[in-house]
Amino acid sequence: MTSLRHLFSLLAVILSFGMLAMACSSDAGADTKAAFIYNGRVEDLGWTYSHDQGRKAAAAETGIETAYVEAVPEGTVDFGNHVRDFIDQGYNVIIGTSFGYMDDMLALANEYPDVIFEHVSGFKQNDTNFGNT
Repeated sequence: MTSLRHLFSLLAVILSFGMLAMACSSDAGADTKAAFIYNGRVEDLGWTYSHDQGRKAAAAETGIETAYVEAVPEGTVDFGNHVRDFIDQGYNVIIGTSFGYMDDMLALANEYPDVIFEHVSGFKQNDTNFGNT
């Protein structure tokens, strides 16, 4: 069961990057930087580990620069602070990997219309820059 969940998580992240890469021209793709925000630790060998394996595979496949921060609690100002820090560093794709990030991501997507927000495991979205994988 766990390995199946890992496989689906990995595929979701790779598909997200695949869609991003197709949407970008070769020049725009070179400017794409994706930041992942994890609610757990990479060494958990579960949900967060799977997402990080997907991040690494997608970065290797597409050449897109990636970064991550781990152990970010849901429903706290920490999440928004990390997102803003990444945006200030030039990251234009933000991927949140916890259901509890959903409302904060929607609010931030409205605040930063030029940044793509992708939420893993949610259901809310907008018609411009916030979707779900």
